[in-house]
Amino acid sequence: MVGPTLSGGKQPRVTHRGVGIIAFLIVAIMFAIVYFGEHSTSYRIPITGGLIFTPTFIAVARSDRNTTAIFVVNLLMLGGLLASPEDLMQLARAGAAAGWVITIVWSFTDNRDYGVGAPQR
Repeated sequence: MVGPTLSGGKQPRVTHRGVGIIAFLIVAIMFAIVYFGEHSTSYRIPITGGLIFTPTFIAVARSDRNTTAIFVVNLLMLGGLLASPEDLMQLARAGAAAGWVITIVWSFTDNRDYGVGAPQR
């Protein structure tokens, strides 16, 4: 099914600004907790959060239709890193690194619909 079209037969661009705002707020809250909390010397956690959500920010900037899915994967990676016990931290880092590379590539992929019913160019 083809969605609504603009004049000239073009599909409207879907923006995911809300997802980008949520990702930004998560990173900002992490910085605030470190800055105002007891762990004011350790900026590793919020910097890691910022890096993990980089694919989400890229997807939002490109109006990627998979932005929400990329955000969820990034959120799960962050949760896995924060919740991992010390003995599994190396495995969690390796998994997060692999997931980060995958989501970076995913956020840069072409997301046009070439299937049946796609507007002809």
